[in-house]
Amino acid sequence: MAGKVLKYELEYREKGEPKIDVLPISFVSNWCVREFNELSETQYGVTTNWNKYLNIKSLISAVESGGDVGKTLEELEEEAEAVVQDTLKYGDFNYEQRRFNLIKVLLEDNGIKNDKYFDFNFWDRKVEPAIQNGFIEQSIFKDIDLDKKKVRIK
Repeated sequence: MAGKVLKYELEYREKGEPKIDVLPISFVSNWCVREFNELSETQYGVTTNWNKYLNIKSLISAVESGGDVGKTLEELEEEAEAVVQDTLKYGDFNYEQRRFNLIKVLLEDNGIKNDKYFDFNFWDRKVEPAIQNGFIEQSIFKDIDLDKKKVRIK
């Protein structure tokens, strides 16, 4: 195997007690990369739309309070509705289940067999979402030296 081995320290809680298990990841399939990209794109799209919606709602509040934001109330309400409709295109994306399926494939592909890791409730109730996302991201990017990829913005 040409890739690096990630030794991910998975933090979770067991009956309120903090625990850490080390998960060795040496292989990441193309399917995992594609699924990660799709999940990330959807998450980004929904988050971006939510931020746009909140901004528009603030402008609506300002107009309703007599402020001038350069647009009419009707225009802002139309923009808000357009953002809602754009967000609905993601439909019932089933993000949590798809994230769990990606985690399962990463574990299976790396020979990890502990049954607790293949139980949706373990990830849903004992592992924080940021930890789950961190595990996936670090696995996907394990062979990329991010320090060498820094971009300088002037």
